[in-house]
Amino acid sequence: MITEHTPAEPGDLTEVGNTDFLPEVQWAEPIPTRWVEPGVLYVVATPIGNLADMTARAIAVLQGVDVIACEDTRHARKLLDHFAIRNRVVALHEHNEAARTTEVAGWLSAGQAVALISDAGTPAISDPGSLLVRRLAELGHPVSPIPGTCAAIAA
Repeated sequence: MITEHTPAEPGDLTEVGNTDFLPEVQWAEPIPTRWVEPGVLYVVATPIGNLADMTARAIAVLQGVDVIACEDTRHARKLLDHFAIRNRVVALHEHNEAARTTEVAGWLSAGQAVALISDAGTPAISDPGSLLVRRLAELGHPVSPIPGTCAAIAA
């Protein structure tokens, strides 16, 4: 068992901040990242209680899609307003999921990107959206998960 800390000696490779051992590198300009591709359904996880748990990638995807499908537009609007996301929002719930699935497939075929969110957590787990995801996958549309907070792990 280690019981005492031995401080680094000057010039030691483990000294905090010492980069003498690194080769000189000419850094290229950062490669621009395109978070959203046309014709893709993004299944975006949302926070399960604290808006600060929203991932930067999820925010970028929601900002970049053409349409956001959600279970409850009023609930979704609170989340989206918090992050200043003003994209088109449509309801997708148990009463309209079949019809909305056909509509979303049309949007994807036309090259629009669509995000699916739930009130909390990952959509299609215990929320509407499983029919949408299954049907779009059957039709050959790409479906991309954007992970986030997990209730099972958090518990």
